[in-house]
Amino acid sequence: MSTPFPDASARSTGDRELDKLARKWAQLASSTSYIPLPQKEIVREFRDLAQEVFDVVAADPFDPDRAARVGERLVKLHCVGKASLRCAVDVLAGALLADSRLRRIGGLGERVVRTLGAVACGYADAVRWVTVEQQDGLNQALLTAMRTSEQRRKENAARCDEVVTELSLLRSRLNHQLLHDVLTALPNRQFFTTRLEQVLNTGGPTTVYHLEINGLDTIRAGLGRGVCARLQQLVADRLLGVVTERRGMVAHFEEGRFAILVENAGPAPVDSAIDSALAEPAHVDGHTVIVSANVGVVRCPPHRHDPNAVLHAADLALCEAKRAGPGRWVLLDPSADVGDRQELRLAATLPGAWWQGRVAVGFRPQVRLADGEPARLDARAQWDHDELGALAHERCVVLAERTGFGGRLGRWLLDQAADRLRARPRDLPLTVALPPSLATDPELPAVVDQCALPAQRLQVSVPAGLVTRDAVAHNLAHLADAGVEIAVHDFGAAVGDVVCLAGVPVRAVRLAPDLTRRSAEHLVGRALRDAVALVHEAGATAVVGGVRSEADADWWRDAGADLATGPLFTYAARTPDG
Repeated sequence: MSTPFPDASARSTGDRELDKLARKWAQLASSTSYIPLPQKEIVREFRDLAQEVFDVVAADPFDPDRAARVGERLVKLHCVGKASLRCAVDVLAGALLADSRLRRIGGLGERVVRTLGAVACGYADAVRWVTVEQQDGLNQALLTAMRTSEQRRKENAARCDEVVTELSLLRSRLNHQLLHDVLTALPNRQFFTTRLEQVLNTGGPTTVYHLEINGLDTIRAGLGRGVCARLQQLVADRLLGVVTERRGMVAHFEEGRFAILVENAGPAPVDSAIDSALAEPAHVDGHTVIVSANVGVVRCPPHRHDPNAVLHAADLALCEAKRAGPGRWVLLDPSADVGDRQELRLAATLPGAWWQGRVAVGFRPQVRLADGEPARLDARAQWDHDELGALAHERCVVLAERTGFGGRLGRWLLDQAADRLRARPRDLPLTVALPPSLATDPELPAVVDQCALPAQRLQVSVPAGLVTRDAVAHNLAHLADAGVEIAVHDFGAAVGDVVCLAGVPVRAVRLAPDLTRRSAEHLVGRALRDAVALVHEAGATAVVGGVRSEADADWWRDAGADLATGPLFTYAARTPDG
């Protein structure tokens, strides 16, 4: 037998081409089937297969049946995907017909066709035999299983009662796993909801507590997940102790969140028992941890009330408790939470309304009380709600802060202010009241800079209660250095508010609307006059809002206020050229 590759240089070139072919074939084959070998071994296997195919085509005398072994080997390599054989034929056919050394052979095309046909036949035979072997193995396994099953059936016939008991135990164990938390072994939300529904249907007095451990993220980050998990197990044991002598249930909903259902018990003893259970220091893995929790409470929900509605009310109460601060409790009536539900719905839908263009920017004048002339404009967001009508800027900010949208809303306000100032270069300067989340954002100076606002025509206002925070003070210092005027709003003459006038170069102070709307009350009016005097002493302009009548304007003019806003004042915008 001879081959047409006699010289060494041709063999060297052929080896390189064969290596290249093997890598290509291996890559394509791996994309169509899973081959349980390392990549280097896959390439080596395919090189051997390719070499064997080349040898068959080049052999004299020509015997294509030898190529059937290549097809068999492909099946053994698990190349049995839908496109595996077609991939092999395509790759080999192209390489064989393109090989310069094989072109010397007469009838090359016929040899290639017959060789690849033999590969395909070997592949098909191997697949068929593998299928037969698998079916035979499956039949044998089924036969063995049937025999074993029959034998066990006969052996266990006398122990039928024992088997039934074991199955019942297994079913009970599975049900327990489905209805209990893995970490604490307490009932989960599903089990708790089912039990709550049963209790509500009885009509007896019921109290639901939904509590969340404070600072669990910090504990996990500082002491590790193991300590965090064992702390929750310890809390679970303590809460179980609260209901041990009462008719009740403790459940673990998710990490750090527990629920307690107490039936037919006065609230005071249970509340104090929960407080005592949480107040005791927890010793975990050599660490002493002081635990506190926010608790939302729902007492005596109506008979046959929806358990999901009760749990939702407990969730709302917990949210309110968290907003009030760590360790706080809030009691909520499940039938009287309509207002907060509406606020939550508004907060959740505000970002989408903004995206759809239903939140617009309006510009409200700040008028000098001395001469009635407009001095500045306030850039204010306004949501045109389908059902509630126009929602004012202050409410939009509160809603945005509840979902973390406040920062983006504030950036958008700055962009809109920049557009107006560029479009109306001779219009009045603008004041933009920033949401708290943007005021505390370290990127605030960069955000203002990116808006390319004329610094001398922009005034940025932040909540007075935030000015003493380091992050806010740092931001305001940078803005002041860039020439941007600083203002504060919601100034209430509290100690913290007064301190803000000393630490930052504040140019304007807007008094808190909760105070200004009560200016007719003697004590409040006196405090407001003192606040105006204090603002002037700090070298700032006193701004008030909510002025609805000339009488209001006269009162504030007499109190010394400088600028005012409100329904009394209107403003005709100047044209870009005017």
